[in-house]
Amino acid sequence: MTVTPPTHYRYPAPYVGLRPFTSDDRHLFHGRDRETEEIVDRWRGHRITLLHGPAGVGKTSLLQAEAIPRLAAEGSRVLPVAHPGHRSSFPMAALSEQDPLTFALLSSWFPDETPTRVSDLSVTDVFRRRTRRDRFGSPARIFAAIDQAELMFRESPRGGRCNERFLEGLHHALVRQPNLHLLISVRDDLLPEALAFTERLDAAHTTRYALAPLEREHALEAVLRPPNETGRPLDGRTAELLVDELRTLRDSSGGRIAAGPLVDPTLLQLVCAELWPELSYGSDMPAERLVLEIDHILGGFCAHELATVAADHRLPPRKLGSWFRTAFVGLDGRHDVEEAAGEAHNVSDTVLRALENRHVIKAHRHSEKRWYELQHPRLTNPVRKLGDRPGPVRRPGPAARLRAAGLALSEGNPELARHHAEGAIRACGKGDLRIRAEAESFLGNIAHEEGDGETAAECYHRAAEMFETLHDTTAVGRLLAAVGRLKLAQESGATAAVTELRAAAGRVPHDLTVQTGLGVALWHAGHPQAALAVLNGVLSHDGNAPEALRVRGEILADLGDAESALRDLERVDRQARPSTRAAWALALAMSHQIDTAQAELSSVVMDDADNGPMLLRAARVRELGGDPEAAARLATQAVSAKHPPLPPQQRDTANRILLAQ
Repeated sequence: MTVTPPTHYRYPAPYVGLRPFTSDDRHLFHGRDRETEEIVDRWRGHRITLLHGPAGVGKTSLLQAEAIPRLAAEGSRVLPVAHPGHRSSFPMAALSEQDPLTFALLSSWFPDETPTRVSDLSVTDVFRRRTRRDRFGSPARIFAAIDQAELMFRESPRGGRCNERFLEGLHHALVRQPNLHLLISVRDDLLPEALAFTERLDAAHTTRYALAPLEREHALEAVLRPPNETGRPLDGRTAELLVDELRTLRDSSGGRIAAGPLVDPTLLQLVCAELWPELSYGSDMPAERLVLEIDHILGGFCAHELATVAADHRLPPRKLGSWFRTAFVGLDGRHDVEEAAGEAHNVSDTVLRALENRHVIKAHRHSEKRWYELQHPRLTNPVRKLGDRPGPVRRPGPAARLRAAGLALSEGNPELARHHAEGAIRACGKGDLRIRAEAESFLGNIAHEEGDGETAAECYHRAAEMFETLHDTTAVGRLLAAVGRLKLAQESGATAAVTELRAAAGRVPHDLTVQTGLGVALWHAGHPQAALAVLNGVLSHDGNAPEALRVRGEILADLGDAESALRDLERVDRQARPSTRAAWALALAMSHQIDTAQAELSSVVMDDADNGPMLLRAARVRELGGDPEAAARLATQAVSAKHPPLPPQQRDTANRILLAQ
């Protein structure tokens, strides 16, 4: 049903439909007073609060529209809600190797910081820098929330080590920052993994809260309490009929079977938003017609979401719709469907997860397996009546398509991410040049994550041209920095990298990450003193810049200045990078700590066997340890390494080791 409100009506609808409530919608958010009070109370009193429930139950809305504004109104320091799936269009290749989960969280929590400021920091580093003192001199409490945290606990598309490293860093921040109170919002099917994480802290510091759908009286509050000045809400009689109908189970002929106790918040907002244009003017709708209209709305919703998911995953819409209707409803009522049940019909777990994200189905765990069921039993009859003709696909605007691309990439689906980003560009047409530029940059990020540096550089260059037209020199500079770092990873690309990074530094002269990238490029191009001069300049502005300290320490070790190298490298996380561990080992060996250096080196080479500088450092450690054969073998590998290759000045050292053998 599509109803056009009278042109004289001036106010927006008091219902948000399918999107989550935000802090701007607080005056519209009702029916969750008790839950909000209980969650806020637990958040205040515990280091970790686990908020869990099925998809679509309203966790995001409660956090954004009520819990966080309430804490902030009390004077507490509350950070914006973080989302581990947040993927900005910032050119990720411009940064040093940053864990995407950490980058997503820090960018969400500290949106006023530029991405380059947080790109090379751990969660602990950022909170330590941002800690304030209360009037008694103690660290003031910080309240932080992570929404849709299931993305943290699912198997990482980049491999298990990525998630493990991120979770370890988050745990470290909680241990080191006792003033940090963290709320983690997660879907029920990933609750066991979330609980395993919380078990790392003392049980007394953790709590959990299950958010359920709305009880009848609270569903009525959600319908009736939005203030009139935002648009007249539905009247009491209509609201009662509507809420009761959304609790009612019906048979295939439409007959009433039973009334369930709870109302799904997503479906409630959807139906209210669709019905409001007509019913808000005092129109009287008979109960029989209201049932038909609700069936029509819910059936249209399911048809549209199925058609959209089919189009996104290149499935025949009729085939997906037919399988869905048979699998979840059939002839004998609702079914729970095991995750693997659709594989024979090309309905993958990715497709089921997309339907879950769109609130058509929800997941639960049973006997270590994931099962899906309809979002709410009230969908049974509308799904049963779905015909073979697919619903229309109504795409959102280009900005929303770009957000969908970010979610797809965070879920490990670069093909779908690319589909949405290219769709955003098409939706822009010749207008909205900024969105087009951001989408091109995002396409560069996808290619970069897939290891296709050439395509990534092409996308970044196209984006830079558009931002040039927009006179956004900062964006242009960062895109050129990304291209420069990509060139650096190519064989014989160091000179081109220097050119790109010098151009980038000219656009953003105060960006220390760009300056650090230039220092790296100068080193690999065979200009060690120029590289050290640039890095010294960076560290004169920020003496704790992690990447600059790490790179300078590695260069100093390669140049034989063991004392200075050790001083820099002891201040950085050496375990994250094999090349840094090898530089640390080399500096130890040159300081006559051979046994310690050999032990440090023992597991490094196998981690990264195509890194030229790292392999040469390992060769020098073996040489200093009196093993010329092992040194020669490693030097041979270093000469042929490609990612990255040896800088020119280091090839002489490799050849000397080979000649000595």
